[in-house]
Amino acid sequence: MKKKHIQLGSLFLIIFLNFTALGQNLSSLKHKWKKPTPQNEIPDSLKNEDVVIISKTVYINNHKDVTSSIPLFASGSVLMRYRVQTKAGLDYFTKFSLSKSRGAKPTTIDARTIKKDGTTINLDRDNIKLLRSYNKLSENYFYEYRLSVPGVEIGDEVEIVYSNSYNEIISTMDLFFHDDYAIMESKVVITTDRGIITNILLNNGLPDPIRVEGENESILTWKLTSLRPIGEQYNMIEDYELPFVRMIVTEIKHQGSSYDVGIKDWGAIFDRLAPGSLEQKYKPKGLEEYFNSLKSKLDTLSTTGKVNYIAQFINDEIEIRNSLNDGDDKLSYVDLFSKKIIDEINLINFYKHMFFQLKIPYKVILAKNRYQGELLVSDISSRQITDVFFEFRDEKDAKHYLFLSNESKTFSIDELPYSLEGTKAILLKKQDPFSKEKPEVEYMNIGFAMWILLHDFLN
Repeated sequence: MKKKHIQLGSLFLIIFLNFTALGQNLSSLKHKWKKPTPQNEIPDSLKNEDVVIISKTVYINNHKDVTSSIPLFASGSVLMRYRVQTKAGLDYFTKFSLSKSRGAKPTTIDARTIKKDGTTINLDRDNIKLLRSYNKLSENYFYEYRLSVPGVEIGDEVEIVYSNSYNEIISTMDLFFHDDYAIMESKVVITTDRGIITNILLNNGLPDPIRVEGENESILTWKLTSLRPIGEQYNMIEDYELPFVRMIVTEIKHQGSSYDVGIKDWGAIFDRLAPGSLEQKYKPKGLEEYFNSLKSKLDTLSTTGKVNYIAQFINDEIEIRNSLNDGDDKLSYVDLFSKKIIDEINLINFYKHMFFQLKIPYKVILAKNRYQGELLVSDISSRQITDVFFEFRDEKDAKHYLFLSNESKTFSIDELPYSLEGTKAILLKKQDPFSKEKPEVEYMNIGFAMWILLHDFLN
């Protein structure tokens, strides 16, 4: 994969706040529509397509306002215009969906149909629903907004607007130009305020952007035309060597001071995952007493038995969620157990404390779902990582693995999901997780032989 590098500047600070749209009034997220432009001429080469995307524009904005109670924030939007050309194209819009962005608060969800004579039919606001869906490939549940686009007929055009706000800077993101259907024009626009140092990677022959420097911000714009459809292979863009933008915030500059952001090498991830690193100090409160209460039982078990005892308790007694509601995300691990809930981030952190409390050396394994392309060891970015799990050894020095259960599936000791078979992985290890020593970094292949030994086909 060929890359070029650009750098631009803005201010970054990580503020982890969770939002949920479960209680939000989705009918209020209306777009202020302008008079539509006339329908577009479709090239002869695209007239047999079910749907043609006339235009697609993705906006990413990283901003700061030091006078605000939330001085660092971001927003993202996508604006789409489609031409419907067949009955199969009509079916696409009867249950149109937009994936809910994790950690985002929706600010606009809207759609309208544009008739040949220029008249429009706006979306019925009460028809927007937030649904919990299941992805068979990634083996995970996710949330999506479902809307039925109004009054669509063959020959009509449809406009969709979807915007989110974030109470944090977007520190890393891949921005794609291609989509399910053929696209006549696709644009990506990245705006950042001064002070954030951001690496922009131009992948697979993507040309340099049009750059506009304002007094307080930089704006980069790319425009590609005549893009072929990629169907449902959206996550294979890297492997197909199609052009895309990867943005990575690397440094904060503010009032003469400089702060590193992001990761410089794979080993840095261990320190971010180590007990006590980025977690709030109250999170592990009560853990020592918790494990002491289990001591009489755990002392009778082998190393594998101890880990299995804790993991099985979580699988059987605790509801593992994709994310926690406001309030619950501020609870300690012990308090979360009392409420019989936890999310994946808190579960990763709890398991690290478990290994430390039980004095079991462990390695952190970073992996990438096979359906999202190959993990590129040379491209150091947390954006690539889809799964984090653990390796440990028993008294006979045999390797064992602890993969995190999730909303959709439970995993026992030495079970791995099919989505990791045949992938590369990165292993990180420290003798003392609290020390400042650089972690050891190893690389491994999760080959078929390893996977078949670990995976229970009946599960």
